[in-house]
Amino acid sequence: MQDRFQSGNTLAEKILAKGLSAYYLRPNIEEVVINRENEVLIKERGKDWVGVDAPEITYAYVHQVCRVLANINQSRFSEKDLPVVSCELPGQPFRFQAILGPNVRYELSDRRGMALAIRSLTADQRITFKDYGLTPDAELPGMARLFDGFEIKGDHIAQIAEVIRRHMSIVVSGATSTGKTTFTNQLIRMIDETARVITVEDAREVTVPHWNRVHLMVPRNRSVNAVDYNTIIDSLMRLTPDWVICGEVSVSNAAPLYSLMGKGHPVITTVHAGTPEEAIQAFVNNMATAGSSLDPSTTANNLRRQIGCLIQLDRHDGRRKVVDIQFPSRDAQRRDYEAARQQ
Repeated sequence: MQDRFQSGNTLAEKILAKGLSAYYLRPNIEEVVINRENEVLIKERGKDWVGVDAPEITYAYVHQVCRVLANINQSRFSEKDLPVVSCELPGQPFRFQAILGPNVRYELSDRRGMALAIRSLTADQRITFKDYGLTPDAELPGMARLFDGFEIKGDHIAQIAEVIRRHMSIVVSGATSTGKTTFTNQLIRMIDETARVITVEDAREVTVPHWNRVHLMVPRNRSVNAVDYNTIIDSLMRLTPDWVICGEVSVSNAAPLYSLMGKGHPVITTVHAGTPEEAIQAFVNNMATAGSSLDPSTTANNLRRQIGCLIQLDRHDGRRKVVDIQFPSRDAQRRDYEAARQQ
């Protein structure tokens, strides 16, 4: 089996070398996308998209790439039944996502097409909190100033550090390409270096410098592996993590993450949302879509008590920014205290 896996990797590398690798292996590449045949769009870190003529990138070639990558990842791929491939490229720190066939169109006259994205999984070590406009004296809306009566005087980085010191969960919210994963990598660096960190992802993206770490993977494609988020998260609770780092909140993982936080395990995760309140609602909606019978209002209130810090990112004029930071857990406790005083 090992020899077969290695030969599969070699075949994939040879096929990628015939076309795609010439683009994603260029220096300083952040992402490469393909929207149609014979054209590749390239994005270097910190720069705009650039189009490149690529006559070798044909539908037949991309179909071959998808078929081989699905095969070595033991996933199903069929243009008619399941025309999607999600995986990491063999031997390279890149995430591969593609969909082919009649589900994709470019022109009105098209009957089939392709949509492909190859994104670097290597964190840009040059990016810091400052690049997101987050400095000790930054003025942001919705900022809190107190932790149990101790005034931090607007040092937002110190506030986040205090949340981490208290082992409270953190959610990073933002739309696509607002830098959620890169910002999460900065948060991970703030965790004590002696902590045991376990990540749960469907594609390796976060960077964990801690020596006591484990990376757990959940298959994204229909495959022979029946492991899902519920199985993985149930197992990791017995692996004694100090911190759990999870990929973006989805229909598949929202309920087990909610359960994990409810049991007192601190989690750092991301969610696709435009505001902190929408982030809470997205969490609830994903759980409902997965079939949760819990009351949505109660679930949202419980989440506010479980999340220590919610950081909202946005992107304007090509720059990623922290636009809001809220502390739902502390604010919920304060409301409970005020309500109790009035009774």
